[in-house]
Amino acid sequence: MHAPLYNIHHLNDSVLKNFVRRTYHPEGSVFVATGGVKHDELVGTLEKFMPTFGANERAIGVTEYFGGDARIAGDFDTHFALGFQGVSTNSSEYIALATLQYLLGHGSAAGNYSIGGGRAGRLNQKLVSTSSHILEASAFNLTYSDSGLFGVFAVAQRGHLPRLVDGITREMAALRNASSITSDELNRAKQVLKAQLIGNDTRSALMDYLSKNALGNSNLALPSALASSIDKITAADVANIAKKVFSSKPTIAVLGDVENTPSSDKIQAAFK
Repeated sequence: MHAPLYNIHHLNDSVLKNFVRRTYHPEGSVFVATGGVKHDELVGTLEKFMPTFGANERAIGVTEYFGGDARIAGDFDTHFALGFQGVSTNSSEYIALATLQYLLGHGSAAGNYSIGGGRAGRLNQKLVSTSSHILEASAFNLTYSDSGLFGVFAVAQRGHLPRLVDGITREMAALRNASSITSDELNRAKQVLKAQLIGNDTRSALMDYLSKNALGNSNLALPSALASSIDKITAADVANIAKKVFSSKPTIAVLGDVENTPSSDKIQAAFK
């Protein structure tokens, strides 16, 4: 829990207890255990601290995606985000969309030289590496139990947003065509995806993997089954999910030099 310096004096015992009571409740929690832990004993322990644990879950409405447009002017480098409706954690297209993310490039260009490691992703190769005015570009893929958000976050110097947006939409739109995806980049993307999802054997990585599966209400996929699912992804699978995702209404967020930001309609037209 973090608070700005000017708000420290407002924090007291009552405020903190109220925060815990509103935030840490069974409906918003995931409990994960590894090793020789007996399920019944774990549940019994949890019930002592959370009397309502195991009770009927609250009814949750269906998530609706609307798109959107937010622009905040500022005298600094321009931060740009372009998003589309993604897929849920339980979707059969989850692996294909994750592969698409690593083809575009996930993470800083300062990362290791591999697809998804930053430098070798398409966004870096075609945009960041070819212009001194485009500082960063990375794909994101946020998945939840019933929906998701997929897109690109990028940073450019003032006055260069139009070129940045044109480049991002061009590279994203190109991936709707399977013939534009080479076998080498697809295989490298899948290898990095496997390493990210199942390649880390540390205890913290295992806990993270298990908790994400539990949070998404999905069946726990064994590493071997997950690796097999990734290996089966084809260029056509990636192109098909790109067509589906990029056909949704865009969500645009700009912070910085917003004067020449293309309209939502213009951006959407780039994917027609």
